[in-house]
Amino acid sequence: MITKKNGLSFSILVLCAVSVVALNLGGISSRVRAKAFALAADRPRVHLLRTTGGLYALWQERHVHGRVVVHLGKYLHFTDSQLSSGMNGQFFPQISAVARDHQDFRMSPASYRNFLWDAFQENIVRKIYNVIPPSDFAQRFGQENAAGSRQEIIEKFAASDIYDGAQRTFTATLPRITEPVLLNIDASYFGSADARELFDSLMRSGLRSDLVTVCLSEDNPDVTDLERGRLREFLALLSQRAEIIPPTNSLDSPTALK
Repeated sequence: MITKKNGLSFSILVLCAVSVVALNLGGISSRVRAKAFALAADRPRVHLLRTTGGLYALWQERHVHGRVVVHLGKYLHFTDSQLSSGMNGQFFPQISAVARDHQDFRMSPASYRNFLWDAFQENIVRKIYNVIPPSDFAQRFGQENAAGSRQEIIEKFAASDIYDGAQRTFTATLPRITEPVLLNIDASYFGSADARELFDSLMRSGLRSDLVTVCLSEDNPDVTDLERGRLREFLALLSQRAEIIPPTNSLDSPTALK
């Protein structure tokens, strides 16, 4: 039998739970100011950018803050070139050592080496999903010769890390997120990935975004013309379901930064 005291306690718990949900929804609403599109159901606007500098400048120009970013690409863009380019099988044990002197990063403009780190420092993003192509993911985590199927390896070694408040998840599969995200597809993703396969995966993913970008990464010397060509193949597929916005000179430049 429920006593009056128990009923009051239960009511308080329900009220607290509702308040938490309301606060969370209110926080998301305050951060996501534009209409969020479902990639498969709607016809979103997709911004084509030449450089990561242009991408960072677009985020600044839109005044985005406190967001979740889903970044598809080979590189992490979270530190200097030596660590960002990968450390083969030695990467995973050193996740928490990717940035040692934060002041060094703040003294120079964001670049292809560290623009995701800088976006975190400027509160543009609060959580990062690095979606790495499966074969590059296995190599980076030193699992290219591990026993088991590729999918088993991916599921086993996908990992999250929190460094100085920056929450990052390293994975080879698209995340399941209900909150609208900043979605960026970098040309480096196509070094070992198929355009049609990625397109189909995005359409099935259920991801929603109010700002979708596709970046040629012309400021990154490690990205090849072959990768950029495959990115254009992906754009041709994407144009069937989205409106592609071409680059603009005012934003899409490494000099158009903070």
